[in-house]
Amino acid sequence: MRSLIATDQDRNTFIQKIMQIPLDGKRRWTAEFKPFRIQRTIKQNSLYRVWLRCIAAETGNDINDLDECFKQKHLSWQVKEVLGDTVVRRIHTSTLNTAEFTVYLEAVKMQMLVNYGIELKSPGEDHWDDFYSHYGQER
Repeated sequence: MRSLIATDQDRNTFIQKIMQIPLDGKRRWTAEFKPFRIQRTIKQNSLYRVWLRCIAAETGNDINDLDECFKQKHLSWQVKEVLGDTVVRRIHTSTLNTAEFTVYLEAVKMQMLVNYGIELKSPGEDHWDDFYSHYGQER
């Protein structure tokens, strides 16, 4: 059972559902509560992959190398204390929500335009259909 809880009524309905779960000793249950967060969308991920194919074709670089390069340039680091040691790791794009991934995409788009003159198109922009027909499919 999954529920989005945003109001008192939502919470009360959820509690009623929980109270109906049989605790007969035959089954055990796991419950998890966490803040709701919209992850990046499949459309955003697909757009990023099209852009990577375009950039690879235009620069001769490997798609995976480009992806790593952009992550290193545009994503921050996370510092945690683990077993008394400081652990530093880069934030991954898979942990970004929709708004954060939008910022990441815009940073990549601007870097490519300003530094390399490569104009990355998005759905709804002029010439998107041509751009997609050229770079949209993996080869």
